[in-house]
Amino acid sequence: MMIITTSSQSHLTPEIPMVHPTGKEKSEKDKMLAGELYNAQDPVLVADRLHSAAAGLPAPYG
Repeated sequence: MMIITTSSQSHLTPEIPMVHPTGKEKSEKDKMLAGELYNAQDPVLVADRLHSAAAGLPAPYG
């Protein structure tokens, strides 16, 4: 499903629907990666941050 809307620059812009291609609602991680609003306290995202910290990766906004 593709939704087309007009933007202020007068050209057509496709919008990504809030439903994942599998038919399920998008995960918070999918929303984050798409640049949409998401819940940063989602358990999957919290686990990813903890995993990154344990691996010694720098925090993005340390």
